[in-house]
Amino acid sequence: MLAMSVSGVAQNNKQYLDSTVTAGSKYVFAYNSKGNNTSYIYYRWDKESSDWKESGKSDYAYDDKGNQTSYISYTWYKESSEWVKFRKYEYAYDNKGNQTSYILYTCDKGSSEWVKYRKYEYTYNNKGNRTSEMSYTWDKEINDWKKYRKVDYTYDNKGKQTSEIFYYWNKGNDWKKDEKNESTYDNKGNLISRTYYILNKKSNDWVKIGKSDYMYDDNGNQTESISYAWEPGISDWVKYRKSEFTYNLSYSKEDLVVPIEYANNPLFLGNMLTGDTGYLLSGTDWTQNGTTTYYWSSR
Repeated sequence: MLAMSVSGVAQNNKQYLDSTVTAGSKYVFAYNSKGNNTSYIYYRWDKESSDWKESGKSDYAYDDKGNQTSYISYTWYKESSEWVKFRKYEYAYDNKGNQTSYILYTCDKGSSEWVKYRKYEYTYNNKGNRTSEMSYTWDKEINDWKKYRKVDYTYDNKGKQTSEIFYYWNKGNDWKKDEKNESTYDNKGNLISRTYYILNKKSNDWVKIGKSDYMYDDNGNQTESISYAWEPGISDWVKYRKSEFTYNLSYSKEDLVVPIEYANNPLFLGNMLTGDTGYLLSGTDWTQNGTTTYYWSSR
């Protein structure tokens, strides 16, 4: 999970995202006086008791600049009625507030000690756009990090990310491409399409495998997304999933406080998101496949 910096102090008239509810699950968020998300608790619906039961939680810490410095997740053990540590993330930043790295730890069940698992490092261009991501996995035998994955990012002259190329570190001690994403935007800067490719290792050609299209209202809110799979037999895209989003137009982005992982999510960059309904295509008909409701309140 990537961290992002948060700045500014929340005002009393701000609307906070309190919780999200879907069929069988619920997330409840807590914030500090600066509007930083300090924790969330994940609940599952228990049919026997007809009540929500705790299942997981996460705690967040920040520095005095509002940068997230750590994130610890826990699992609820009902047998012992306690929270048990699961994972920890530690983040570092440069003097411009760009996240330069994070380290992921897992918790050893026997000793309850944190064990290094994976590390991510990031580079940026002079405009502050992330240009690369390097990931490493911890090797206990050599007691050091080993290269694992790499991502290179490119941008257009407006700073919009146009491509991601994914590499893996092979046994020949070099980077090999294996996946690519390409994105396009409308003249307002809204993401309207993202196409996914894998590399054919024999021909060294990129092969389309999937695509997502995005639609917006006049206020710039993303109202719909449609996912497609590429069908080589007919050389065309085939729809299989879509999501529809609803908003409360009385509130703008400036009125809202959201958890840190949502801060740059396109769904939270406009008016107040209130609902998300998913569908799967069955024949020629869309069948509803779940709904998420977003609950907000003032402080």
